[in-house]
Amino acid sequence: MKKIVDEKGKLFGIINVVDLIVLLVILAVAAAVLWKLFGNTVTSAMSGKTEFTYVVKCTEVDASLKEILEEQKLPQQLMSSGSYVNGSLTKVEFAPHMVTALQQDGTVMTYEDEGTVDAYFTITASVDSRTLTFPVGSQEVRVGKEHIVKTRYIELEGFILSVDIAE
Repeated sequence: MKKIVDEKGKLFGIINVVDLIVLLVILAVAAAVLWKLFGNTVTSAMSGKTEFTYVVKCTEVDASLKEILEEQKLPQQLMSSGSYVNGSLTKVEFAPHMVTALQQDGTVMTYEDEGTVDAYFTITASVDSRTLTFPVGSQEVRVGKEHIVKTRYIELEGFILSVDIAE
């Protein structure tokens, strides 16, 4: 049976222990340099993008803005803090804004508010498929959460009605 380290200090009679340690250090440094240079490229190539669409409802939008919003060319890139972000406004729809009031006799009456409309913005975005949340700029997309719809030409506040994730 062979000894692990022979009388000349070689492992299995093949390589010196000091030489082996130097070789392992050189390989570790080379691997670290390669990872630093190409690691992000490999990681981003392996991770895909997750596409999702969400709808934001903005209530009580002044009726005079309806015409302006209808004239906007779509899609429009979303913005945050003066920079474009990873989402686009793809569709705008309107509905009359309905107001519910309690009458003096106790009955509930619902009527259309002539001066305002409700706007529904459909937005499409994509995120890194490794993320657990759906960030669009500095805002996270979740149903029920307040959301600012901001493009180069408009900025309105609303809340998120639905989120559909493309499979």
